[in-house]
Amino acid sequence: MIDLNLNPSKKDLRWFGVMFAVFAGIVGVIAIWQFDAPTAAKWIWIVGVSIGVLYYILPPFQRYFFVGWMLLAFPIGWVISHLILGVVYYLILTPIGLVMKLLGHDPMQRKIDREADTYWQAHKPTTEPGRYFRQF
Repeated sequence: MIDLNLNPSKKDLRWFGVMFAVFAGIVGVIAIWQFDAPTAAKWIWIVGVSIGVLYYILPPFQRYFFVGWMLLAFPIGWVISHLILGVVYYLILTPIGLVMKLLGHDPMQRKIDREADTYWQAHKPTTEPGRYFRQF
């Protein structure tokens, strides 16, 4: 579970102001580039700079702005992340699994072999110490 940072440090508050300005700049660029809306981009930049300036001029309100933004963004992030996970699972992993099942592919070798004495597979241990640095 993601924990909300409701008690940010001074360093978090300083970085948040910079990141908010960068965010407003990027959203303005996207407004021009994708939607050909220079007026909207101009207002996004004006609001972003205004909030950024007020954010640093009024330090007592930095925490409230930070916490308010986090509380506003948390539900959006939660929904989007779960939606992406669901899409990946149901539209990518599930079809791959179904195709593998239909083709009879069993990468984990889980088929029951009634004539086998054991399912044990011999393993050759490595003696090369450098192998521990290449685990995969």
